[in-house]
This record gives sequence, C-alpha cells and structure tokens, in this order.
Amino acid sequence: MKTGLKKSEKTTDIWFDEKDPIIYIRTHNTDLKKRLAAYTRQHPTHCKQTDADPETGCMEFEIAKGRFSFRLTAPYSEERHMPPQPKSPGIAELLFKYLDVQKEKGKKYSLYWQQQHTADELKAVAKAVNILEQKGIFNLDGLDAALSSVDQKTDEISDGLKAREKRMKQLKNLIENAQAYQRNKPFHDAYKQIKWKSKQEDYAEAHRAELTIWNAANRFLHANLPEGVKSLPIAKWEKELAALTAENKDEYEKLKESRAEVAELQKIRRYVDVALKAETQQQTQIKRHEHDL
Repeated sequence: MKTGLKKSEKTTDIWFDEKDPIIYIRTHNTDLKKRLAAYTRQHPTHCKQTDADPETGCMEFEIAKGRFSFRLTAPYSEERHMPPQPKSPGIAELLFKYLDVQKEKGKKYSLYWQQQHTADELKAVAKAVNILEQKGIFNLDGLDAALSSVDQKTDEISDGLKAREKRMKQLKNLIENAQAYQRNKPFHDAYKQIKWKSKQEDYAEAHRAELTIWNAANRFLHANLPEGVKSLPIAKWEKELAALTAENKDEYEKLKESRAEVAELQKIRRYVDVALKAETQQQTQIKRHEHDL
C-alpha cells in the first residue's frame, strides 16, 4: 500500500507494563501486520485487531503476554561476513581427470604403447592415492598445505645441516692448527733459546718447515681463538666435533626422507596441474560454443 509516508515515518511501537497482561502493538510494518492479522484469525481469544488507518496503513493490535516474544541474536562472525570461498577441488576427481587426459594423448600411438602407458599411469595414480590417504589429504588446498609444510621442514633441516657444517669446519681448523702448534712448539722454543745469530740462522734453515708450520698455526689461533681462551681445549673441540658429526649423519637421513616426500607431493601436484589445465580448456571451449549459439 502506498501511503505517502517516508520510511522514517513508518514506525512500530510495542508497549506494555508489568501489571497489564496485554501487549499493545501499533505498526506500519507490512510483514508484522500480516503475521498479526493471520494470528488473530487463528487465535482470536489471544490476539485481536483494535484499529486501522487506511490512509497511513497503520494497524493496532492487542495480544496476550506470552504469545509475543522477542529474540536477541549474536552478531555474525567475521567468517560469515566474508563472501563464500570457492570449494577446493577434490584430489580423487582431479587424478581421474589426469588419467583421462593421458589416455586421450596416447591415442596417436600404437595400441601396445597405449596399453603399457595406461598401466604405468594407473600404477602412478594408485601410488599417489595411497600417499594422499596416508597423509589425510583429500582436496587441492590440503595438498598445497602439505607440500608447503614438507618444503619448509626440508629447508629447516637443510639450514641446520649447513650451520653444523660451518661449525664443524671451524672446529677442524682449530684442532688441526692447535695440534700443529703443539707438535712444532719445541722447535720454536729451541730457536728462541739460541743466543748467537749465526747459529740461530743455521737452526732456522735446518728446521724451516717446522718453524713455518708453527708460525702459521700461531697466527691462526691468535686470530680465531674465542676471547678469553688461553689454553688449547683440543679434547673439548674433538668431543663437540664428534657430536656434531653424529647429529649431522642422522639429519642427512631425515633430509633424504624429506626431499623424497617433497618430490612425491610435487609429482602429484604436476598430475593435478595437468587435470586443471584440461578442465580450464574444456570450460573455455564450452563458453565459446555457447557464445556461437
């Protein structure tokens, strides 16, 4: 009904007090008027229309308390406010699509080749399905999440290996130079104790190799020893080196397993990419055909 009223003028008033058993309703709302009118017809002893203004469309009702209720609802969550996200494609459907694509590609080859190729592809897809089931992966989002997780794990293992290898290299150099220092120190001490220059020069010439090695080791240790270290804790370094070597041996095995897992998931992702590409091409052809019609 067109009443000429603005929306801001179309009000609904609901009032009652704690004593009166009646709720009084005055409303312009079309839906509420229809519902109250229908309720009045069904339950005339509990609800009745008391007035109506045909010019404004306003209607008044009286309804028994307990027959009219108010409902408070919680606000929508952020997720509900977001537009619906496209459903992640199921992996099983995509793998079957991949088999169809490979079968179609093989038609240009001999029947024997087609049969062998189909058998190989079936084995590969069966293996992929088994891997996915073991990991609880059922859609494309799950596959991508698993691949990202395993890839990150591989990088972390690799970074740990590199850090330990760097420390192992430092320890090896420290141990090697410390041992060279100790082994050739007697030659350096004997050289320093010689008072006559000519005799000192003769001794240096006779033991040039030992003195050269000691000097090189001495320079290295002075440049690379941790601050405050005055002795050469070779045994401590050797123990640390042995521990890092053993740890890296275990981590190399983990790295090989993780890389193999990444390779398997990447292979499955390539199967999926083939299927998705074929689906996109098919949808494009359908749209072109519909457009031509």
